[in-house]
Amino acid sequence: MKKQGLIIGIVSILIGLSSLGVALFLLVQQKKIYYVELGEVYDTFTMKTEMESQLNSIYNKKKEGIDSLRLQLEQEQRLLTNTSSQSKKQEIALKLEGFNLKERQFVDDMERLRATYTERVWTQINQYVADYGEMKEVDMIIGAAGNGNLMYGGDGMNITKDISAYINQRYAGEPKKPITE
Repeated sequence: MKKQGLIIGIVSILIGLSSLGVALFLLVQQKKIYYVELGEVYDTFTMKTEMESQLNSIYNKKKEGIDSLRLQLEQEQRLLTNTSSQSKKQEIALKLEGFNLKERQFVDDMERLRATYTERVWTQINQYVADYGEMKEVDMIIGAAGNGNLMYGGDGMNITKDISAYINQRYAGEPKKPITE
């Protein structure tokens, strides 16, 4: 009976030590996983603001040219109402067709340019987030876009403000270095 109690005691100690070992192993293996709110990171990124400003400047310059051409055509059309010349009407119709083509091309060009600028901004954000993850020895940073990919994350896992500050520091030319906590 004493022998059986001793065996049970030893087995209990071994089970306890094994459990402790498994717990320590899991603790050491714990991954650092965080998330960022992509919309906020994008909206607060200085590069995005600068690109948006450039895009608006290009848009306004090109729009002036389109508006000027539109006014010129409208004037010619008003003058045309006083004349019954068929050749003049055909000339204005061709100019109007050319104008519509230029206007569509303007819209298409601006959409392509906006897409290019957006892609550049996201490429830079992705690089800076990867740099941040390496620097902080993070296992995974999940981008939360509000579309259901991340349904919940505790505030302690949200590093959006840190990421926003870091990418703006890097964009401003500061070298890779830890953010002061």
